[in-house]
Amino acid sequence: MKLIDNSKYSILYIAKEEFADSKLTEYFSDSGINCEICDINSDVHELCQIYAESSAELVLINDEGYKAGFIDILKAFVRLSKCSVIVISGKKDSFTEILALELGADDYISRPAVPELVVARVRNVLKRCEKKGNAYEDEVRYPGLIVNISQYKVEIDGNYIKMPPKELELLYLLASNPNIVYTREKLLEVIWGYDLDVGSRTVDVHVKRLRDKIEKSSNPWRIGTVWSVGYRFEIDTQAVSADRDAV
Repeated sequence: MKLIDNSKYSILYIAKEEFADSKLTEYFSDSGINCEICDINSDVHELCQIYAESSAELVLINDEGYKAGFIDILKAFVRLSKCSVIVISGKKDSFTEILALELGADDYISRPAVPELVVARVRNVLKRCEKKGNAYEDEVRYPGLIVNISQYKVEIDGNYIKMPPKELELLYLLASNPNIVYTREKLLEVIWGYDLDVGSRTVDVHVKRLRDKIEKSSNPWRIGTVWSVGYRFEIDTQAVSADRDAV
């Protein structure tokens, strides 16, 4: 029995061909969801173009067997296509799941993934976005600071600040998770990926550049250093509360 009308929804399923579970695609078909499969090893911008030219309303990313991980693909779709995204990943740590959701994923499913559950979650996101008119949360705001990841814009005290993509992504990640300490190794993994031959010094250089561009003594927030560990986005909660009360 069909759960909903045929072809009511369409999705783009990004996975390695050998891991694109035929049983899952059958469940999509039985649920009235048209599923187009794309090779995860394709160029990220090419995948975004395929999505743009399709009728898909959601992207499902399965990183099984894909050594580079899903982070760059997720960020590209959130930034370039501004679509709904669900991630299926073998990484079960809470940090990775939180990061995926903070970067813009609408849901995160740990493997092994039961087909019925995947279909149910896909349908839930599609219906939710349909009701909300496809509105997306892609900004982090603090007094005097706005970081918009989809438009790649940073605003300080009403003025737009130019910065390279990696600096902006680093700022967005830290600001999205205030007071959480990120090691240099984790920042390298998340922002620069697994395949680039860069060292921890890269993180230090980018943080210094960020501080030079955005920090003022009057700001109730800053990028703090946790010595011998890494960095975190620190906020003066009393100052932030006072600022909000004054509005």
